[in-house]
Amino acid sequence: MTYQWILCCLIGYLLGAIPTGHIVTRLLTGIKIYEFGSSHTGATNVKRAAGLKAAVATAILDVLWGTASVLIAHMITGNLWIAAGAGAAAIIGHNWSIYIRFKGGIGLSTLFGSLVYFQPLTVTGSALIIIILRQMLVKGMRLHRARVTIFGMILFPFVLRLLGLPREGILLSIPGVLAVILKTIPDWNRKYK
Repeated sequence: MTYQWILCCLIGYLLGAIPTGHIVTRLLTGIKIYEFGSSHTGATNVKRAAGLKAAVATAILDVLWGTASVLIAHMITGNLWIAAGAGAAAIIGHNWSIYIRFKGGIGLSTLFGSLVYFQPLTVTGSALIIIILRQMLVKGMRLHRARVTIFGMILFPFVLRLLGLPREGILLSIPGVLAVILKTIPDWNRKYK
């Protein structure tokens, strides 16, 4: 079973590490997204560099890489714990991609994509709760975006559990949330326009 863990986590990492935002932005504008704006390769920075359509395409593909990682691992092993490990590896791959010298995004789309395999409605509902809370705090109370994101990520596993996500999904959410927080911390004092 150890070789299955290693194989599935490697597949998950390599899928998650596909630098969608970099590829899309480079093709459309010639810009290296990891040298632009926040330097993150996710949809938010892609929108700044290449527009809304490019950002939507990036987000969708990043979600799909996360889902594919978990799906493939589950198909290979039939084991949801190993599938959760592959999902966590996909998020790590997205955030620290071997393809672009260990640069990457924050991991929100890949985290969502990995978790959605377990219970799509529960994960979508939990994400909507966090998104609404984030919008209220950022737009309504004018709190700092990165700090609110970190706060939301700390709450996310609790909301998932409250809405009934199984233990395998919770296991995946914890390293996923930690990866998102680690990539968001450098933006703690960032000034937004």
